[in-house]
Amino acid sequence: MTWPRGLRLGFVHPNSMAEWALAKNKGLEVARPFYEAELKAPAERAGASEEVRAQRAAAAADLAVAIANREGLEAAHAFYDGELKTPAERDGAPDSVKTQYAIAAFNFTNWTFKGKGLHAARLFYESELKAPAERAGAPEGVRKCRAMAAVDLVAPISETKGPDAARAFYETELKAPAERATSPESLRALRAAAAFALLVDLAKSENPGAARPFYESELKTPAEHAGVPPQVRTRRAAGALHLIIAIANGDGFDAARSFYETELKVPAEETGAPDEVYKCRAMAAFNLTMWCANRKSLEAARAFYWSELEPLAERAGAPDALRAMNAKAVAALGL
Repeated sequence: MTWPRGLRLGFVHPNSMAEWALAKNKGLEVARPFYEAELKAPAERAGASEEVRAQRAAAAADLAVAIANREGLEAAHAFYDGELKTPAERDGAPDSVKTQYAIAAFNFTNWTFKGKGLHAARLFYESELKAPAERAGAPEGVRKCRAMAAVDLVAPISETKGPDAARAFYETELKAPAERATSPESLRALRAAAAFALLVDLAKSENPGAARPFYESELKTPAEHAGVPPQVRTRRAAGALHLIIAIANGDGFDAARSFYETELKVPAEETGAPDEVYKCRAMAAFNLTMWCANRKSLEAARAFYWSELEPLAERAGAPDALRAMNAKAVAALGL
């Protein structure tokens, strides 16, 4: 059988987990009895080690995926309740067991949305991911799975209830947790991913003017904090790239160039700037070159090209995609 897709962050150990890998590859009929006898039973014994309990939880998370695919969501949910949720909620449950429970809950949130719709998925998210993640001492893995599920819910909320509802959800479910003093990098990165998605929605909405202030507060400001994860800086650059042509269309080339200088060129030239920031700056330079050639003048486009795009394309190690953009610009400008 083809093992169904789903998020897995398994705890792999060389003996029983290697045997488990062989068993699950033979299908559910072999995998489930093996799980019951070789993984669940040892984990249920008094004094079972954290490693044994973690192995059981990792296998249960795998089985939940398989059961959902083979027997349906209801059967998988029953298995999830007994084999993942119950062990994770026992006093003294190790972080590894709680994290595997959260991984399964993340998968179930997505499956519930596909099978039952947004309302059911959001209720499941509230009880199975948000609540455990808000408990004192929740492991980072649990908090990360909650944030991942919240990111996935932003788009359908925006589509069905509008950008304002999506923004409210983002504020409470992603921004607030990410801004806590103890927030791990993973939560800040996921908050940035959701902010970028919302920026794109705002730019397409009936009020596109709201996109620029949202970019300033939700992408630029977090990216300028000391010690931010590289993903936050990358999302800020992607957001600036997304806005550049809208600014040119609305406010003219000079305004767009000023935005490019401060929001893309300067961040890309900072020490330690992620490669993706550099790529976004290059794409913005290409887009403005082409816009200028079509909407302003060939002379101005050539001047901008020589200043901003050609030097990037001629750098040692410039990616092939950038060299291809440069060649396209050269052809368009008649150089």
